[in-house]
Amino acid sequence: MVAKLLNQAQADLAIFGEKDYQQLQVIKRLAQDLAIPTLIEGGPTVREPDGLAMSSRNAYLTAKQRGAAPALYRVLRDTAAQLADGRPAATRLDAAQAELLGARFTSVDYVELRDAETLAPVAAVADRPARLLAAVHLGQVRLIDNVPVPSARR
Repeated sequence: MVAKLLNQAQADLAIFGEKDYQQLQVIKRLAQDLAIPTLIEGGPTVREPDGLAMSSRNAYLTAKQRGAAPALYRVLRDTAAQLADGRPAATRLDAAQAELLGARFTSVDYVELRDAETLAPVAAVADRPARLLAAVHLGQVRLIDNVPVPSARR
């Protein structure tokens, strides 16, 4: 559907939100692979004052769940800062998952460190930018978020 839209619109530029970072990267690759002449750019995630990424799904959260929801962004931010030193990510990602479960999230689908361009798994932040991605559940509501992880300090 996106390829059809881009081909029909023939726009110079299309902006997709970074909130669903994996989707953004897939669309960038799609445009490149199909030689669609539209430049695909990411727009920054818009956040509530407490850090929760804005989403229509947030309306389905109960008051208690809404109070817990900002922990997702906080944990991602803190974990990204800890990963920026280049140390192996596995134990820190496990700790982030445990912290999310301790913050009243019903379940954690994933907390993963990925190459920012290719989305390939990375074991540690190196000389290339990375992205910390997460999907969690609060009751029946699935929330996604992500943050950039700067290249390892040298």
